[in-house]
Amino acid sequence: MTVWYYAVGQEREGPVDQDKIEKLIVGGVIGRDAYIWREGMADWQVVADHPDFAAFFRVPTPVSAPPALPPTHAPVTRAEPATGAAQLAYAPRLRPWPRFWARMLDNMLLWPFLEVGSRAAMITFAPYEDALQTLGYSVLFGLAAMFASAVLLATSMTLFGTTPGKAVVGVLVPVPAGGSAFSFYLAREFKVLFFAYALGIPLAFIVTFIIQYVRLASDRPAMYDEYNPPVIANPGKLRLTVAIVLVFVAFVFAVLVKAALR
Repeated sequence: MTVWYYAVGQEREGPVDQDKIEKLIVGGVIGRDAYIWREGMADWQVVADHPDFAAFFRVPTPVSAPPALPPTHAPVTRAEPATGAAQLAYAPRLRPWPRFWARMLDNMLLWPFLEVGSRAAMITFAPYEDALQTLGYSVLFGLAAMFASAVLLATSMTLFGTTPGKAVVGVLVPVPAGGSAFSFYLAREFKVLFFAYALGIPLAFIVTFIIQYVRLASDRPAMYDEYNPPVIANPGKLRLTVAIVLVFVAFVFAVLVKAALR
């Protein structure tokens, strides 16, 4: 067995065997500048220079990273479906007819509720019927019904992210980043009343409808969606059965309401 001595600073230690020296090196007790000696050596030697222990102090040669692969050898990754902002950025604008049918279905479903409100208003303001007729009875209640529908649709969009008509047809109206959902949807509904319905003015709303149709058909936003995120398709297609059931239920409800208010 080989007997070793080592010196840490001015303190000489030993005798120990070679295994002990190796353990002291690994444990950090013997540093690379420490001296060692064994029988047969002419003088003390730095431990890092001794062939028996030099491997413990050799600094590994850093391995350079390989260069980038050529484009033809680039790893292929599976593209994930776009979501969130990316989906809005690349999705095409929805064509006019799906949006038209979604709006018409919403109007048909809202009609019974607006009818209830109109009848209730007629009963409430019956003593003032002469004055109301002078002011334009039908015009006043027509405008009130339009504004009420705007509030109801904006509320539905805020609470559920859609309306019955949009859910059935598959229409998504995104909210601009950082904006208030209700404020955005309410303002948008009022713009629809003006730019699409022309506030119900006879013949004028036909012109406004045509203008919005031409804009949407040419892949431009409707005037009430200028500077807003594009209106896009929601996953799923038109479910005709659901639409028919909803309209039928609304019609039956309207008939029952009229019969009850007579």
